[in-house]
Amino acid sequence: MKNLFLGCILLLSGYKLTAQNVGIGTTTPVAKLHVADESVLFSASASLPASPVNPPIEGGGRRLMWYVDKAAFRAGIAFGNQWDKDSIGFMSIGLGNSTKAKGESSFASGSGTNATGNFSTAMGAVSTASGNYTTAIGFTANASGDFSVALGSNAKSKGIGSVALGGNTAFGNYTTSTGYLTKATSDYSFVTGLFNDTTVANSLFEIGNGVTHNIRSNAVTVLLNGNTGIGVLNPTEKLEVAGKTKTTSLQVTTGAAPGKILTSDAVGNASWQTSNVNTGVEASASSTQTILSGSLTTVAFDTEHTDPAGAYNPVSSNWVIPSAGFYHINSAVRFFTPLPSNTDVSITINVNGLITKRKVTKVTGQSTIDISADVFVSANDIIDVYILQNSGSAVTLFTGRDHTYLSGFKVY
Repeated sequence: MKNLFLGCILLLSGYKLTAQNVGIGTTTPVAKLHVADESVLFSASASLPASPVNPPIEGGGRRLMWYVDKAAFRAGIAFGNQWDKDSIGFMSIGLGNSTKAKGESSFASGSGTNATGNFSTAMGAVSTASGNYTTAIGFTANASGDFSVALGSNAKSKGIGSVALGGNTAFGNYTTSTGYLTKATSDYSFVTGLFNDTTVANSLFEIGNGVTHNIRSNAVTVLLNGNTGIGVLNPTEKLEVAGKTKTTSLQVTTGAAPGKILTSDAVGNASWQTSNVNTGVEASASSTQTILSGSLTTVAFDTEHTDPAGAYNPVSSNWVIPSAGFYHINSAVRFFTPLPSNTDVSITINVNGLITKRKVTKVTGQSTIDISADVFVSANDIIDVYILQNSGSAVTLFTGRDHTYLSGFKVY
């Protein structure tokens, strides 16, 4: 009676059964179920069961399957257990040949792909997206780090948030590896080129120019601290180049001033130095100075006549050397107070308080004693002149640039 009632309903509703084919909206069904010009709905409540029942069929075979208890969809062919209950994730889709979408809301298509991470996507052939929120597309691409992307042939994104494009590997977190067989090992790094060096620590950017897996090198390396090397793996300066450079313009701003020249020290450090033609100094005594007997006294050359480099201080009577080099220095002192016959007098030129040149002589009356020295000095060394007399009483010096003076210049 029930079958008779169902048959009447089918006839009245436009259903057509022909040789075991069922047609809805058509009198000539060409498939076991043929729906013409109508929508088809498979529905269930929005709440998924805590303990899903087994899918309609498991094991290998061809099928189009809606697994309602897991809200999952499968279409294609399986040659193993890829579409068994334990390999089907909630709200997942698997399309193609033996694809496995095991993670929640995962998607797998192609051949032999595996989307095992939650919210993961695997496409292509034998690609695997095992991390959560990952994408693996291509041939044997593997995205294992959460939030990572692997695209291409044998691309591997292993770090969190990493991206590997081509046949490359992104090991570090939030790294990007492009080019050919490159490896991004440092966190936050970007690598391109081919066969980059993998021994660099804390790199930010690398361009590889290696030859094979065993012969790796970098054309350019930028470290996390901003140091950049061209042909240098671990640059210790902001720019370090292994080789010759060429430029049409160069600007070095630190220490620059009109007329200065760029010079080098013994290890190649460059700095702006005052030109030899601007290093001369001339100063003289314009105020009366008393020299006690037996007391080593700094001669006060309190008036400067020549000082283009601004290196002389008339208050302290110090000449501060503006740039390293070989200097010629002259000085003279004339006594205003007549000295007794054969009075011992010494005059010295000093560098940083240490005697560099000394002259000792016996003088009588208003005599002049002079001295000169050729000495190599460094930048910021201090030059001054000492005088010592043993007449037994205090004496004074002549003033004026013709009598008591200090002068000098840089030779080279």
